Amino acid sequence: MEFIKNYHLISGKLPSFGEKDLKLVVSVSYYIGYNEHYDEVSFLEVGYILESNIESNRYKLLLKFNEVNSLSLSGFGGAFNQMMGFKIKDMRDHSWENDQRYYVHDYENDIMKFYCKSVEVLSIDEL
Repeated sequence: MEFIKNYHLISGKLPSFGEKDLKLVVSVSYYIGYNEHYDEVSFLEVGYILESNIESNRYKLLLKFNEVNSLSLSGFGGAFNQMMGFKIKDMRDHSWENDQRYYVHDYENDIMKFYCKSVEVLSIDEL
């Protein structure tokens, strides 16, 4: 997952990080803003609870997905939004447009799926 901007913030605290370590969605923020070319685009910030099976520490991880397309959220609400992990698939090999470079989806409950141009870590804090 080294393609994620600021990935070193995760690997520095949790070297064994894997997709299945993301257990809960605790926040979702969708908004319209401007990219580096001053085009109006969609952004999505998602807060996750990160728990490793190897280490006992818990973290809150905030990821930002840039230039989001085809966002689908299903089954959210209440105090418990469980996720069994998610995948970020690089679509470059499928000759997809650059603005839909990554396909992001959870692979268990199909509660979240979308395309985005890039991904970055905004913060990771120990709980």
